[in-house]
Amino acid sequence: MDIETLEIKEPQKNLTGYVEEVALSDIVQLVCLSRLERKLTLKKNSKTGNIYFADGEVIHAQIDDLQGQDAFYNLFSFQPARFTLLKETSDIKTIDIPWNFLLMEAYRIADEAQNLGGASQEGIAKKVMVVDDSRIVGKIMTQILHDELGVETVIIAKNGKEALELMEQHRPDFITLDINMTVLGGGEAIKYIMIRSPSPIFIMSGLNQDSFIKIMEFFRLGALDYIPKPRDNSTIPAIKNRLKKHIESIKRYEITNFRRAKITLTSFKKLGSSKPSTKFLLVIGGTGAFMDLQKLLPSLSSPEEWSILILQDMDISFSQYIADFFNKISKFEVRFLNEEASFCEGQCFICNWDRHINFVNEDSTIEVYLGDKEEELDINKILISLSEFYGPNLYILVLSGAALNMKDGLDEVILKGTHIMLQNPKTALSPSPLKTILSQEQEEIILDIEAVPDFINMKEKE
Repeated sequence: MDIETLEIKEPQKNLTGYVEEVALSDIVQLVCLSRLERKLTLKKNSKTGNIYFADGEVIHAQIDDLQGQDAFYNLFSFQPARFTLLKETSDIKTIDIPWNFLLMEAYRIADEAQNLGGASQEGIAKKVMVVDDSRIVGKIMTQILHDELGVETVIIAKNGKEALELMEQHRPDFITLDINMTVLGGGEAIKYIMIRSPSPIFIMSGLNQDSFIKIMEFFRLGALDYIPKPRDNSTIPAIKNRLKKHIESIKRYEITNFRRAKITLTSFKKLGSSKPSTKFLLVIGGTGAFMDLQKLLPSLSSPEEWSILILQDMDISFSQYIADFFNKISKFEVRFLNEEASFCEGQCFICNWDRHINFVNEDSTIEVYLGDKEEELDINKILISLSEFYGPNLYILVLSGAALNMKDGLDEVILKGTHIMLQNPKTALSPSPLKTILSQEQEEIILDIEAVPDFINMKEKE
């Protein structure tokens, strides 16, 4: 960094030094080990951001609209830069992981940016390829990505064959891929891409029963998420929000973790019980978890006494389709949670992240109520409520991309004897949230998806 003076003042003694070369990590380590309350302001060109310290940890970071770990990783790329270090702290706490783990993840993201040469050093996607044979869709996507979301380069490929040719030349940070195209459709294209040059791929397609089955297959081939295809102006905000999320998170996706899986899809007879459940499995998934859910649901073989709630980050238009799909391949009766319901044995509900959920114990039956659509999901409240009802009979499984701040809730449920299962980060396409929980030492076990039923059975026999 371009630094002239580093001055740290304490109540009774001053330390002033002149440093010619120092990295941002050196400053973070120095302040944390000194256990000082400080605000570090970094400036590079027209951008300014702040990192706050207290009690030997990084507690908060902020730049533009970013806060927390995302902001810290963004600021970590500000090298060289000018800084000021002031005796000041923040009442806001958005970072919970230890400073050494924070630095390790920041180095990993920076190394990937340097080695891959795609996304910028700030970790934000700058080059996106849109693969679609519709000129109108290409035009709309260019407007959204370039004009509204600030993507520097938008490459348009009108079919899978053209996409493969352009990939070598442009090396996009991620790809949106249509399913049906006249020359080399999406199914063949994604296989070639994942073999020759693995890249984050998001399926962008119209949605009906036929296309949905293909989309689920694309997840098994390595696709990360579904994004609706633009139809009219009413669909643009939802598309923009999901694209923005992936643009800002692209460097935390680890496509090299992908392993193709053959999944046997078998129909099962349902239990059809109205008895209240006495055991509960809560599954929390985000980007990259659709393939994992396809492995998990068919493998859960004992619906008696059990209820399941799946909280999955997904577009709202996807919810009913995925519930119907899982209902066909699971022994549980799977429903989209879009109205008040009771948790009875043999039932599984799936819900996206943009609804507030409340639980009430009505005569030993757990009733679930949905709040207004404008209310955000309170994951900590959900964790604590379920642990109060089920105690040691509550199992929590955290999957790829579960980027929800659930530290306080997990701390509480541990005291109730709840079992916290963490997907092996080496098998997750979006492992950063899993690594955060791992750094907080809140998990009971780290396992592959295939091992979940065996672990539950083992605990039930103890």
